[in-house]
Amino acid sequence: MNLVRLVKAVCARPSIREIMGPLQVQAFQHDFVPRDPNAKSKRFKYPQVYDPYGPRPPPSDKVVELVERIALYSVV
Repeated sequence: MNLVRLVKAVCARPSIREIMGPLQVQAFQHDFVPRDPNAKSKRFKYPQVYDPYGPRPPPSDKVVELVERIALYSVV
């Protein structure tokens, strides 16, 4: 008996695909307009001196000391 009720309940309700199908067709209509294939692309030209982060600060004393120690060991 319970199996018959379950089958009737499943068959009576419309599936999610049946409900959402028409909504998606209306909601997802694309408005794509193809561009001219012969059009020249616009290129952005950077200025001669382009430094997005600004001038770099001088290295710290620890870094300079470490570089000197590495250089000393690489010579030997």
